[in-house]
Amino acid sequence: MDKELWWNSKEPHELIQGLVDHIQSNQEHREFSNLRHMRLYGNQNITGFNTQHYAREERTLGVQKERVRLNVVQSMVDTITAKIAKNRPKPMFLTRDGSYTLQRRAERKADFVETLFLKTDLYNIVPKVFRDACVFGSGFLKVYRVKDEIKVERIFPNEILVDDAESIWNDPQQLHQTKTINREVLKATFPKHKGKIEFAEAEKEFSQISITNMIPVVESWHLPSEKGGKDGRHTITIDGCTLLDESWTKDYFPFIKFDWSERLLGYYGQGLAEQLSGIQYEVNKLLIKIQDAFHLLAVPRVFLEYGSKVVKSHISNKVGSIVNYQGKPPVIHSPQTVHPEIFQHLDRLVQRAYEITGISQLSAQSKKPSGLNSGVALREYNDIETERFAIIGQKYENFFIKAAEQMMDLASEIAEEYGKFPVMVKSSKFIQEFDWSEVKLKDDEYLMQTYPISSLPDTPAGKLETVQEMISSGFIGQEDALSLLDFPDLEKVTSLKTASMDDIERVIEKMLDDGVYLPPEPIQDLQLGLQRIRSSYLKARLNGVEEERLQLLLDWLAQAQAMLQPPEQEVLPGPEQPPIQGAI
Repeated sequence: MDKELWWNSKEPHELIQGLVDHIQSNQEHREFSNLRHMRLYGNQNITGFNTQHYAREERTLGVQKERVRLNVVQSMVDTITAKIAKNRPKPMFLTRDGSYTLQRRAERKADFVETLFLKTDLYNIVPKVFRDACVFGSGFLKVYRVKDEIKVERIFPNEILVDDAESIWNDPQQLHQTKTINREVLKATFPKHKGKIEFAEAEKEFSQISITNMIPVVESWHLPSEKGGKDGRHTITIDGCTLLDESWTKDYFPFIKFDWSERLLGYYGQGLAEQLSGIQYEVNKLLIKIQDAFHLLAVPRVFLEYGSKVVKSHISNKVGSIVNYQGKPPVIHSPQTVHPEIFQHLDRLVQRAYEITGISQLSAQSKKPSGLNSGVALREYNDIETERFAIIGQKYENFFIKAAEQMMDLASEIAEEYGKFPVMVKSSKFIQEFDWSEVKLKDDEYLMQTYPISSLPDTPAGKLETVQEMISSGFIGQEDALSLLDFPDLEKVTSLKTASMDDIERVIEKMLDDGVYLPPEPIQDLQLGLQRIRSSYLKARLNGVEEERLQLLLDWLAQAQAMLQPPEQEVLPGPEQPPIQGAI
């Protein structure tokens, strides 16, 4: 008789709990490994990950000696996280031989997705996922929906369970997330099962404590075995009850995984903390020896020969004090506490940790190399250092592409279920509301890539120097430069300076996007308008914009040109002159 599978069972909770217990039992080594690496990073000897132990430290003498004194792991992880996760990639949709309308839809779709990133606080959550990958090997981001809203959440790696046998070569077909949730929250979310939730077993560590209100919950997914398969399933279960049971038609889990370094076998990655653990332990041992040596030897001692008549009270820290003695004088000895080679070895270990990670100690200390003062030299230095993390940087950008794909999938679901899915999108200097139907593209109409939101340096000084170089090279004008600087504290001034250009850009958008003609006005900067609209016309014609909208640009150019020309002066007839004698 074949063994019953939970995704084919009418009561999946009866099988899921046993399966989860089996996986957790087989992966105890992974939990111990994660605990060890979290101790290394957090400089805290926590006793476990559950709600009873994560905030408690072991206090035994032996454990105290193993505590980190010089936290190389945390320094490396925090530095690399700040270096990579400071980037805020923006998805861009590239169309293939598309019309201008299709290209504008792709641009609006990019703004639409970026707004979802900002609305869900994705740019602040993903760095935490990246840090998890550095510490534990893998970090997880969950992308899901609550009614008509899209949500993202950083998931602690220990919550994700997959079967080792199923995921040794390929991605698994089933995945489970374990979490403790407040009993009252579950009742409000699943009111039909209030009775079962009320009597569900509490978390094991607190099962004997009456005040606890947290109960373990397992959310499980099984992907369809083939395209269009009927065995895809999604459930939420507790002890003795299935709270949610629905089909799952997607070919992916609602999680995005980031690995610091992929292992040759298995699902979970290898973290930077594990790669540096040997060095960190050796650093700890050396520091303990150094500390013991200082406690034992780093005290000056006074040697007195037997028979010397020296009054001990005369040996003090007073300047110019007189010591009376007979016989041999006292000898004050200050021995060498630690051999210099021990300190050299310690420094070598710390330097090797930086070399393994690929960052410089100057980056970790937020210092610039001596002698590099110009913006060009600093950018070249950063480019050389960044090459070490090119692969990690590409993985980080691809992470945002996967997040965008899942968000678009959910947006399509919401629009289909609720009839619409509107989002307020910031476009140029204005805010517009777009619905998913206005930006939706077919899968074969675009290619998605990621670009940094700003390719300029992060610091105001670096940004200013780069923009000045572009002005000096003739690439941009003053108005464009002010727009690129975009300093918040100067926004009031720069917005006035760029008002003429912003106004012309709005006129162009209205005519090309909406087909609405806005005639030129004398108060506008007509010379700037002629230049901008002429360039926009040529670009729009190359992109295949409809003739009607191209004609609007031509009409504006003709009308503005006429307004700039001075009126012709009327020539008045002069007094009649008498004819010249002898003229023919």
